[in-house]
Amino acid sequence: HLPVDVPLFNGNHADLLVIVLHKLIVSGSDKLAALYNCFLTIICNVSPYCKSLGSVAAVKLVNLFQLFVSPRFFYASESNYVYVAMILETFNNIVQYQYEGNGNLVYTLIRRKDLFDGLAGLTLSAAQEVVDSIYAETHQNSSQRTTLAEQQQQSDVNLEQKKKKQSGKNEEEEEEEVDEDEEDEDEESETSADDDEDADEGGKSAGRRPLELFAQSSPTELVSTAPVQRTGDLEQVAQDYGATTQPTASINAANSSTNNNRNSEGRFVPSEQWLQAVKAELPLHTIMRLLKHLVPQVEELSRSSPNGVDEQQVVTFLHSTTMVGLLPVPHPIVIRKYQPNRFTCLWFTAFQWGVIFMHNQTVPLFDGEFVKLFMVQTVT
Repeated sequence: HLPVDVPLFNGNHADLLVIVLHKLIVSGSDKLAALYNCFLTIICNVSPYCKSLGSVAAVKLVNLFQLFVSPRFFYASESNYVYVAMILETFNNIVQYQYEGNGNLVYTLIRRKDLFDGLAGLTLSAAQEVVDSIYAETHQNSSQRTTLAEQQQQSDVNLEQKKKKQSGKNEEEEEEEVDEDEEDEDEESETSADDDEDADEGGKSAGRRPLELFAQSSPTELVSTAPVQRTGDLEQVAQDYGATTQPTASINAANSSTNNNRNSEGRFVPSEQWLQAVKAELPLHTIMRLLKHLVPQVEELSRSSPNGVDEQQVVTFLHSTTMVGLLPVPHPIVIRKYQPNRFTCLWFTAFQWGVIFMHNQTVPLFDGEFVKLFMVQTVT
């Protein structure tokens, strides 16, 4: 049994890898966003050796491309195109080195031809228009949320005023009852003096039971779990793990262009320089040549059959085709190795100690109030 909920599929280890990583990216927590680059690097490293991807894995892989090329993600940051470039390199590896056995992926690429056409024909005016529309929609949604919050706040104020008026009436009634009770207490004070002395002696002999009080508190109550801010020393963590404290070249490049591609509101605005850098980095040439050659053939196959063709017939036809001499010369296989840096070291360190902290709550070993490496909060 797999630890994650994945669809049924027929395939090999590469199929499982693609499906699981797709599940983690699409349905996983936002905290995994720091590992997207690692996930895509893993897929890209194994792609030249994927002799045959099943239909499920092929669809999932193209769905990842559609996700990262979507406007809301692609224009969220000036460096998000790096994810798109890595998936395109994965496609190129499979098409150039394992074309014969990957008819399912080639067929899926043909079906999503519009995604590649839109990316290849990207212009600065179109990019700016999309960014403006996304920002306007986000601003409108935030305004609606603000209006709802103000209405809720006003209703809370009105409810509080009603409670105060009601409590004022109740206090007047209680004062009248207190005056009557004081007269009754004076009469009973003389008879209760002797009983109090006997009760004090009994209380001293019995005492309070600390074990019972301790048992009433749950482990999460015994350990303070108030939210704290992360104040760990990034450089110290990186040095402890022997990692480099300088960001990678791509991070430096993204940071250097941040100020140039941000407006006064801190929102990313595409520029001509950014667009030229994106087009230079995205390896679209191989896929576009593949589509230019195969799409007319598939359309002709569909027109030649009076009853139409199904998916399996198209995949069988693609297996019989060849792209030898039509695609560019295969590029050398590039295997990216993990290079430790302070960001990934901090993430893995925080994750590791977070697991240790959570697995030691039955008998609390750590006081959450003093944890500085990660945030501790109570979930009710």
